[in-house]
Amino acid sequence: MTQAVLATRTAALLRLVASSPAPLGLSEIARESTIPKATCIRILRALVEEDLLEIDPDTRRYRVSFALTALMADRVQADGSIDRLRGELIRLGASTHETAGIDLLIGDDVVVVLQVEGPQLISQTGKPVPRRLPLLRSSTGKAFLTWHHDPLIATATIATLGPAEQTRVEKERSANRQRGYAVAFEELDPDAAAIAAPVMVHDTMICTVWIGGPSFRMTPADIPGLAARVVESANRLAILLRTGQVSLDDLRSAPMKEVS
Repeated sequence: MTQAVLATRTAALLRLVASSPAPLGLSEIARESTIPKATCIRILRALVEEDLLEIDPDTRRYRVSFALTALMADRVQADGSIDRLRGELIRLGASTHETAGIDLLIGDDVVVVLQVEGPQLISQTGKPVPRRLPLLRSSTGKAFLTWHHDPLIATATIATLGPAEQTRVEKERSANRQRGYAVAFEELDPDAAAIAAPVMVHDTMICTVWIGGPSFRMTPADIPGLAARVVESANRLAILLRTGQVSLDDLRSAPMKEVS
């Protein structure tokens, strides 16, 4: 195999894994790329050693590493579309007086990729961006469990719960669909609440937009009114994505220097 062919195949595998909404196994990668499995494994191992891909030790599935995404930080920060996204978060934060953010599902991880600080330091503020969030106890994770186009994400997560918890989560997903948003009230952090709405483009969930604040200010009585603002913001973001003013690649390239 010549160096040129090797470089082309390496780029093809990296592009394939990076574009997948879920981690990929060796057989899937070989099939989709039409590259022999023996060649794939050699390239994939090298990419893992170079910290460009990660492999789950249990499932043996590959995904883009946080280190690779971090390499894109400078380009993303200078990109005008990111400024438009941040502008929408500033608008949402100003209308709700709370911290606002945008999250993605990257592989199996819910990741905060953009955030605008609110007026009061709470659990969401003062933490690094990006950072991981749990699917079950965060508003944005619950949104992905409710609206994401891949049903296996919710199925696999719910399967880890006991029968009573499975029933509770299914009821909550149903309620989320009816009202158009998800809520976490003093679940992820004591004394904190958050509301997330899905950003849908052509019936596909692209990301979530959320607000978070202290639960004494985001009370159950206040949540519906605040949620209406979050849903409005999600609709505006969907228009930006649908009209090409912001691209999915720009969102996925958000810096991921550190997670919690």
